[in-house]
Parts: sequence; structure tokens; C-alpha cells
Amino acid sequence: MIWGGVVNLFKLELTNNSMKGYNANIEKDTLENNNFRKVLYTGKNCQLVL
Repeated sequence: MIWGGVVNLFKLELTNNSMKGYNANIEKDTLENNNFRKVLYTGKNCQLVL
């Protein structure tokens, strides 16, 4: 196959422009963490743990 242009294989649909998540200084939080594990954020398919 000769690649002479851009092929669109996937269609991306954005339903919500707002992003949810964790916004902080993670390096500072890590250094100040005294717990074995500390859950900072839990999403639908992910989790942020120090």
C-alpha cells in the first residue's frame, strides 16, 4: 500500500470538554506522605496512589 495521505481509521467524539482529575504538586505530596499507601484520586478506570 502506498501512503500518499492521512488515513482516518478512528472517529473521535468528545462528549464533555471538562477534564476531571487530580491537580496538585505530586512530588511535594509524596515527600510529605507518612502513610504506606494513600489514595489521592479514583477515576472510572484508574487510581492515583502514593
